[in-house]
Amino acid sequence: MGYKISENSVNALLRISDVSEETGLSVLTLRNWEKRYGIPTPTRTQGGQRLYSVSQITLLKQIKEQIEQGHKPGKILRSIAENQHHSPDTNIISLGSEPLVQLIYVSRPTTTLSQAELNELIKKAAVQNQLENITGILLKTTQHFVQAIEGPRSAINKLYNKITSDSRHSTVTILKYQPIQERSFAKWSMTLLTNKDINQKILSKLNLRNDFDPYRLNDLSAHSLLSFASQES
Repeated sequence: MGYKISENSVNALLRISDVSEETGLSVLTLRNWEKRYGIPTPTRTQGGQRLYSVSQITLLKQIKEQIEQGHKPGKILRSIAENQHHSPDTNIISLGSEPLVQLIYVSRPTTTLSQAELNELIKKAAVQNQLENITGILLKTTQHFVQAIEGPRSAINKLYNKITSDSRHSTVTILKYQPIQERSFAKWSMTLLTNKDINQKILSKLNLRNDFDPYRLNDLSAHSLLSFASQES
């Protein structure tokens, strides 16, 4: 049975067969890329077994997407290898990469989620988002969800379609959707905010009442609300 990504996998090390199954790249391809370009960069056990981090899977998925869009593998891999030579922490493809977008939506819960259920939801979302190079933040108020997600356009569109079909909430309404130059919530694959993170100081800055209606927020105020709240958390 192959490896299945779970909430405990963020810092896990995966075998090459698991990486092949997760990315759709053959074991032979992974070995050839490593030998020729130094990508991916697994760690090795004392017995010589290759082990890969989740961030390596994210990078490999991005490479595969670029290839499927018509870019030549060698050109992509040489560019990444050169960038990593100058900046070893580079994990994001710059060559021909998709534009980043940010989407903020509001919705109404259709069921009451316990704190444990919310925490589990955030953990699972964080793991999946890391694989898709998505970052974001979720505000849970008494009667609403307000969430920001940001990342490659196709990944955000795909995630939003999944969100709209989730029966745990309804009346999903986009407050903001636009290209961005940099991320606002880059520190989190996903994190949770609640009413306690919305203090009077934030409400005053945005000229909002305690019982404000998130559906009446414009794109700027929605972004500011989440940004201010994340700084207080």
